[in-house]
Amino acid sequence: MDFITFFKDEALCTSDVRHNHFTYKDVLFEYSSLKKNEDIGILLSGDAVMEIRNSKGVWVPNKIIKSEDIFGIENFATDIRKNRLADYRITGLDGGNLLLFNREYLLIHMSTQPEILQFILDKTANALVDITYIHRYSQSSLAYKLLFEISRLMTDLNLPTNENIVTFPKYITITFLAGYLRSSRNRILEEIIKLENQEVVISRKPLVVDLQKVKQVCRARQYE
Repeated sequence: MDFITFFKDEALCTSDVRHNHFTYKDVLFEYSSLKKNEDIGILLSGDAVMEIRNSKGVWVPNKIIKSEDIFGIENFATDIRKNRLADYRITGLDGGNLLLFNREYLLIHMSTQPEILQFILDKTANALVDITYIHRYSQSSLAYKLLFEISRLMTDLNLPTNENIVTFPKYITITFLAGYLRSSRNRILEEIIKLENQEVVISRKPLVVDLQKVKQVCRARQYE
């Protein structure tokens, strides 16, 4: 069952499914103590980023959201203490499309269509695995974390390689990486300069790296 196509068609005839387009910096979804969004969303195309609000009230990037990723999964629960959830939002990184579902509508289809239920379960499990995996390297050095995240961003964004050379989209900047790693821009810049000296980073704008050297240095620094 091609349920993505099915739900696209459903968006034409019911308000329980909305098919929306987004561009760079558009807020696709927001959950906060003041604004509890009850929708559940699936990204169809393009890239977005989950941002969380830090203790200073600033939105910082937390995770790349890519095609067929789900957001708003907390809305599947009936007894979750939502006031304990961190404020977060989904923001567009480029142009794309998404589906937004009414919770009750989606639950009905999950109960009658095993393929949809399995899809939701798989995506939810992946989200939980990502959370635990992030903590595995929480005590690692900033140098290792930067290399690790560069590798992961390349995979999440499904970027092509040309003889091990990877060019990142223009929105992957030093400022973006600083927010992603909860570090200062100056510290990230220092690490980037070191990587340039090692010929790991070939360019900053756009960010261009040698993937083979990223892997080599990443392995060497893993236990620093």
